[in-house]
Amino acid sequence: MTENNQNQNSGQLPAIPLPNQPQSPAPNPTNPSGPIPVGGYQNPGAAPAAPQNYSQGNYAQNNYPQSNNYAQPTPEPYAQAVPVPRKPMDKKKKRKLILISSLIGFLVAAIIAGVVTISYLSKHSFGPDKTVEAYLNAIVAGDADQAKKMKPLPRWVGNQNQDLLTTKVYSKVKGRPTSFTIDDIKYSDDKDEAYVSATLLKGDTKIGSRTFGVRADGKEYVFFKKWRLANGSEPMEAESNLVGQINLIPDGVEGNFKIKLAGADIEVSGTTDKNRMLAAFPGEYPLEVINDNKYQMITSDQTTVKVDLDQSEASFATFKQETTKAFTEAIQKVVQDKAMECAKAVTGNNETCHASVFTWGEARSFKWSLVEVPTVEDFDTKYGNSLRLRFHVTYESKSGDNWEAKQEDVSGTLYYNIKVKEDGSPEVTFE
Repeated sequence: MTENNQNQNSGQLPAIPLPNQPQSPAPNPTNPSGPIPVGGYQNPGAAPAAPQNYSQGNYAQNNYPQSNNYAQPTPEPYAQAVPVPRKPMDKKKKRKLILISSLIGFLVAAIIAGVVTISYLSKHSFGPDKTVEAYLNAIVAGDADQAKKMKPLPRWVGNQNQDLLTTKVYSKVKGRPTSFTIDDIKYSDDKDEAYVSATLLKGDTKIGSRTFGVRADGKEYVFFKKWRLANGSEPMEAESNLVGQINLIPDGVEGNFKIKLAGADIEVSGTTDKNRMLAAFPGEYPLEVINDNKYQMITSDQTTVKVDLDQSEASFATFKQETTKAFTEAIQKVVQDKAMECAKAVTGNNETCHASVFTWGEARSFKWSLVEVPTVEDFDTKYGNSLRLRFHVTYESKSGDNWEAKQEDVSGTLYYNIKVKEDGSPEVTFE
């Protein structure tokens, strides 16, 4: 019997094969998404179930084992991207890239080197100590003009006190500092102020020390601080003053006179009774009095005025006045002329010379003559002077009806004062 006949006789429909179904990836049993398939998930690694044939109304019992699990299709592997071959770089672009990389490296190196260089130069070539060095170099060289430009003068120095503060004068001064050393630099917290300590020497001998206040004042050459010495009105000036004082004292000198200090012409006035004060940088200033007045001679107790850094007081030069022979002769002439005028008296009472003849009764025909010419030896220009005179007087005295000749020697006194005029000559006035 054929197979078809057997199926018909058994009353079962022939098995209808299922069409091929598309395969899909197996669902993840640990993280399922979507509906769970009938019969559950297959165990991993289990072989796929064989396809089943359906009969009309019932599953075929004899041909396939019964199973509630559908066959799971085997997942196909994902397609991988095929690598695209890279086009080799053009030589021109490659050279350009190398050049740019080199330039960037060079710039970075240059910036680093620049920062290091600026830091080094700021400390060693543009630091506050360089400003102090320049100032002290001007002092050593005798360049007073440059020194005044770099550091303002103390407040007590006026225009009338600067006769010695010129390069023309100071360059001739002996005993100036010959060298110096920078000993220490201290900065403020903001680095905009500094204190620079220095020692000045003359030869190998230390002549003084100073601490200079220095302040940042803008920039120079774009990157570096520009430093300047503090002026006298700033609290950070410290002990940086190198300007000393010379006091010229006219002791009893009347009128004006001239001196030379290190070759500079200085005029001193004794009329004002005030000292002449001059500002001066350290050194030794030769002093010479100019005695070009025929009536006066000025003398000084100093031939050299020294300005030292370590001295606590000003330097002094005192001047005294001595009259010349011409001054005495001028007084002598005036006094003698006055005495001769007294000799011209025609009465017994000579008021000018404070002399008189005592007579009884009437007297006439008085004639006065000097016994000797008076000589002026000592005199004073501040206080009064007096000079004794001796006269021989002749006259006639009436005795009854007759006139008798008489003679007598009398003494008189000239009282006078002497004043020194602007030109140094004496002015004599009588009382």
